Amino acid sequence: MPDLDPGLAAAPRTSPLLERHGAVEADAPDSGVAAHYGAIGPEQRTLLTGRAFVDLSHRDVIDVSGPDRLTWLHALTTQHLESLAPGVVTDVLLLSPQGRVEHAFTGVDDGETFRAHTEPGAGAALISFLDRMRFMSRVEVTDSSDQHAVIGRVVDGVRRYELVPRADLASLPETLGEPVGTWAWEALRIADGEPRPGLDSDDLAIPNELGLLGSAVHLE
Repeated sequence: MPDLDPGLAAAPRTSPLLERHGAVEADAPDSGVAAHYGAIGPEQRTLLTGRAFVDLSHRDVIDVSGPDRLTWLHALTTQHLESLAPGVVTDVLLLSPQGRVEHAFTGVDDGETFRAHTEPGAGAALISFLDRMRFMSRVEVTDSSDQHAVIGRVVDGVRRYELVPRADLASLPETLGEPVGTWAWEALRIADGEPRPGLDSDDLAIPNELGLLGSAVHLE
């Protein structure tokens, strides 16, 4: 898994939502977005109601395009992707020959592009690896972090990621409600028992140690 040591990470993108009243920037690896907006407990409760969103725009976003993208990713990763339907969100891992988690990402296909996001600072290494694996496959891997941003929401009691145009970040409160900080999101993640690869694990971790066999590994 890419090292999330703040001393090694690239300079973070700074969210325009950090300019909102009360915003307190998070520490690395979540720098660039707000840890909270001054009301930590109420923010978590508001997020649970579905009337708020979390700014996760510091996460790296990559695009995989080309007619072979799904069969190619299916062959490289732990997930069953060759028949992935448009709009279905899926968690994906890339493992070392020893079965250790080297990359973890979440993505969705729109019929033309598989768009995924990963930990802040981990995108460059993921793109580099995928680019080396293209060979004769008709695929292209690009960094789209400057065009797209990640947010988190709770819908029907379930946490989920969404991708939005980065240019729309500042105006999202008009449609999605007030933003809340990453601390609220992290509290819910921990309560759900969901590990954060690279932060809650080391480079020796294997999928079953992280509880990812059901969500990120297909066993067919």
